[in-house]
Amino acid sequence: MRRGRRAALAAWLVLAIAAPQGAALAQTVDELYEFGVKARQAQHFEEAADLFRRALALRPDNADALVQLGFAELGRNNLPAARESFSKALSLAPTYRDASFGMAEVEFRSGNPDAALPLAEEVSRAEPGNADASTLVANIRKAQRAGSSKAKPATARKIPRPPRPDPVAGLMEEGRRSRAAGQLPEAENAYRRALRLAPKNTDI
Repeated sequence: MRRGRRAALAAWLVLAIAAPQGAALAQTVDELYEFGVKARQAQHFEEAADLFRRALALRPDNADALVQLGFAELGRNNLPAARESFSKALSLAPTYRDASFGMAEVEFRSGNPDAALPLAEEVSRAEPGNADASTLVANIRKAQRAGSSKAKPATARKIPRPPRPDPVAGLMEEGRRSRAAGQLPEAENAYRRALRLAPKNTDI
């Protein structure tokens, strides 16, 4: 039993050591691409990006390597580099669904849901079983709804009406003017009207 465990452990160590050495020794485009995919799937995005760049240095028109480099850059959250890779892949292969999906991710993460939605919907329609594309479409639409609700103008505030003039003050002023003009009956009339409106006003 112990020998079996030791043998299994030894085999695992050999594979663990051989994998990075294999990636370092990779020379052909296929080898670089293969190890790059494994590194990306293991979320070793820096290593994956380096391997795909080496592959592209040998074959710049390799759309597969461009797409994989784009996803590696997405994993690093390097959106400009990811956009460049997906854009190059689409210029070489306009119907490459993975490139369209990757570009949709870039646009969505860049805060451009209106640009992202048609790309994601195109992939979702072409591949109805693509759960990632369906999820991305749903997330983009959710973001659009949230954005539109924030963009709605606030309810117009009612302009407050100017305060009405105080009738008592107006009548008292009228009474003062009439008295100053010697029109005592008119002045008395104005004061009486003011007193009816404000019987407790001691200034009248």
